[in-house]
Amino acid sequence: MRKLTILVAAIMALAMMSNALAFGVVTPYLNDSTMIMHPGESKDMQLTLQNMVGDKDLRIKAEMTSGSEIASISDSLTEYAVPANTKDTPVNVHIEIPSNETLGTRHALAFTFTELTPESNGGVSMGMALDASFSVLVTQSMENPAPALTAAQTIMLIIAAIVILIVIWWLFEKRKRDWR
Repeated sequence: MRKLTILVAAIMALAMMSNALAFGVVTPYLNDSTMIMHPGESKDMQLTLQNMVGDKDLRIKAEMTSGSEIASISDSLTEYAVPANTKDTPVNVHIEIPSNETLGTRHALAFTFTELTPESNGGVSMGMALDASFSVLVTQSMENPAPALTAAQTIMLIIAAIVILIVIWWLFEKRKRDWR
């Protein structure tokens, strides 16, 4: 019985591996990475579809599943032909932050990519699916950064630091003399 269980598990693992390696999605931001944007800013970026295993061309359907309030797939068609042994099929995404967006807001963007497989009777069925996601954090625009210190302020800070160091040294020396 134990040998049969191991055999069934091995067959299932092999069957899953053939599907698991069918295609991939590359994002410029990993799941725990964050894109930084500013209120009123817009960006165009690309996700990339890959089909590096096997010799079968694939059709992949892209769908935005989260974050549509600020982003959209900007390609006119959301079904992509991904030839075998390629790693450069682009999926174009447009992201636009409203100008009145609150600083510190984090938007989760998520996409689902589903393999479309032809059915024997001419229809289309769904194959393997992959998800890709990352977040967008709204921060202060670098066009209006916090004001930098002027040269005079910098000199005053340096002088204050030197005076503080001298006072600390003097107190330390005085205490050392008092202990003797």
